[in-house]
Amino acid sequence: MPSVKATNPQETRTKAEIRADRRWGTVFLCVYSGLTVLLVFLYFGLHASLHPAQHTSPQWLQQRDEAFSNTALAFTLFANIDEDVLSSTLASASTETRATVLSAGNVAKFVGHLNAIDKTLRIIFLSNQEALTQAEGYVRDMRNEAAKPNVDAFLLTTQLADLNYLIATAGTQDPYFWDSGWLKWLEVFLWALLGTFIYILFEIQQYFSAQPVGKFRDALPWYVYTTVRGPIITVALIFGISEVSINAGNILDFDLASSSIFVYMFLAVVFGIYSRVAYELLSLMVAKLFKVAWDRAGIQDSFAITPAKADVAFGNALILRTSGPKRLKWDVIPDDFGKIDAGGKYEAPSAADPSKGIQDGTIVTVRATDQDDASHVALAEVSLYQSFQVTGKLQVSVDEKDVPYNVNPVVNGGVVWNVDKEQGQISADGKYTPIGLKPGETVTITATRIQEPKVSAKLQVTITGKADA
Repeated sequence: MPSVKATNPQETRTKAEIRADRRWGTVFLCVYSGLTVLLVFLYFGLHASLHPAQHTSPQWLQQRDEAFSNTALAFTLFANIDEDVLSSTLASASTETRATVLSAGNVAKFVGHLNAIDKTLRIIFLSNQEALTQAEGYVRDMRNEAAKPNVDAFLLTTQLADLNYLIATAGTQDPYFWDSGWLKWLEVFLWALLGTFIYILFEIQQYFSAQPVGKFRDALPWYVYTTVRGPIITVALIFGISEVSINAGNILDFDLASSSIFVYMFLAVVFGIYSRVAYELLSLMVAKLFKVAWDRAGIQDSFAITPAKADVAFGNALILRTSGPKRLKWDVIPDDFGKIDAGGKYEAPSAADPSKGIQDGTIVTVRATDQDDASHVALAEVSLYQSFQVTGKLQVSVDEKDVPYNVNPVVNGGVVWNVDKEQGQISADGKYTPIGLKPGETVTITATRIQEPKVSAKLQVTITGKADA
């Protein structure tokens, strides 16, 4: 549930304040809807402008021309080699012929040209990781071949020609999504920001649809903080994960660094939508890597509310406890579905109120927020229900049959009847017959709700002697 500032159940708002909250909610809804649409236009605008523009920039043209120059110079080293040696019949050439294809000095020059070309590749293939990998593979293979005692000149010239063609066609078949260089991380940032906006819009909708509307006043700092935090944490988290390779034999082999840009985009938008989860994951990583410093700083990893789930009848109360921070702010979501004090004592509404959405089976979220760090939040779920009791005879003789029992008030969805083992039998409609019991023994008759929450009511019945004839 949200970290948006909710109304404190103990704070009574006037109608004017509720109207003010609705106005603020409307403003936030319009602003973040507009920002989301603007981000989409900005995203496609950047792709439309930067995608072709990167291949006409002075830096890109300079690096490409430098690569062309070095490939041309590398080709000149083969200019005086006999054509037969460079033909496909090279395999039949003698060892002496193969060894004299390039002199030691020319081999060194050839490798020097390869090194110069290698430095230009990341700029030339800025947005095409596949082409970059292929080009770097050509350079690596040619270095390895040049290091051999007998250089295969035919292989070198063939790969050099392929590399030259790859450079010449750079930018003509680049993928639309940026998958390398700084543009790759801009891609991740924009998708993370989109995910964060979706998360915030969801939180606004949750509070805006509450009756009465949630408290939006004074919540601007949270919106700014979440907008900035979401994409930054997402980028940092994905960057860290990309440096880790997971290999578990035949079960799992995952290396984010070599994954498609679509995997990065998917993780970015998911971590953006679940930015609070991303924050906790990043905190866990930091706590594990720097455990001593983390412990000395006294940072609380997380905390929980006990019980995490509970059933409370209308008009009843429940004491909630936490393990963790001492300074807590408690609130209820929606804010008029009960109230809770500073000590964690939750009091359910006195009765169902369908006009407010409070009815049998309604689930209420109770939240505890660390006042020293608003990102630390614990949640609990409370299911509300209408209490009921079992009604019927308190004394049943050993020879009676089909003694009727009922629940009051009538439970929505009905109940399941039950008695302890060896205490007789009870039908689906609540008719009880004692079997094999002696006078003075007691029987517990239980009625359990069929629908959630599956709470029970019990009645203890005493067995007496035979009924009077």
